[in-house]
Amino acid sequence: MINALETKIHKPHHVRRKGGAITLDVDPVLDFPRPRDVREAFVKVLNLTDTIHEKTLEAKSWLEIAQTYLEVLMTYYALPKYCKFLPGYEPNESVENVILRLFEEPNSTSLHQILDDCFKDIETSLTNALTLSKKQMHVNLLLKSYVSFAELHLLQNNETLARHYWEQAKLCLFQMYRDSNDWIFLRRMNRHFRSDIHTVFKRIVRILICFPPRFIVENISVLDSFVAFETCMFAQGDFSSMRPPRLRTSSATAPNSTPNSTPKTLPYMRMDCVRLT
Repeated sequence: MINALETKIHKPHHVRRKGGAITLDVDPVLDFPRPRDVREAFVKVLNLTDTIHEKTLEAKSWLEIAQTYLEVLMTYYALPKYCKFLPGYEPNESVENVILRLFEEPNSTSLHQILDDCFKDIETSLTNALTLSKKQMHVNLLLKSYVSFAELHLLQNNETLARHYWEQAKLCLFQMYRDSNDWIFLRRMNRHFRSDIHTVFKRIVRILICFPPRFIVENISVLDSFVAFETCMFAQGDFSSMRPPRLRTSSATAPNSTPNSTPKTLPYMRMDCVRLT
């Protein structure tokens, strides 16, 4: 099983815009850019999309604004709260310290108030993203909107709505892309497209493991499909950049080798599986 707890971290953090990249400083303690900086960057992108009347990019911008908050809150708030059965998964800092560090604003001093402000901002962004995704009939944006809404309602302790949106996300993903556990359809897509679906699938699994054990057992097929999808990606060479370097034995350095000997390679095993320990 893969690393469903893996956070979406890219270095250097930046947002593309006309005229160059908007560079974002990373918090020195937490491996995240400061959410307010990221939000301001995507608001600039949002303003540009409004100028050129590009609704698809506008929906993407709304989604990124929401996910700016969701990624941090899922990592430092939801997982420690709901996944206590996963040994060893404990952030270096307390939830309160993390939230106060990343989201503190002049008029918000309490953790409860900061979370409420975040949830309102997220909900507004996701409502706009979902509306635009439906109008544009953009399946991937619709899928990401469902996943993000599921994360939001999970953070708000509304398990009923979280399950509803999670089911919608699972249904959308499986009906569009899963023909079988061999994932034949996605094999024909390019590597970037598969990587994008893989990221969304990881978020679906991450939400699933936050639900009660009984619900996880009822949806164990999602985990099976997830493993099968990563196996498919390995077969397609999508994780080739993670392979260890080959160990070659040359005739000059190895007395027992022959000129026609085949280079020796260590067996490859991916080590960033789900961090259950």
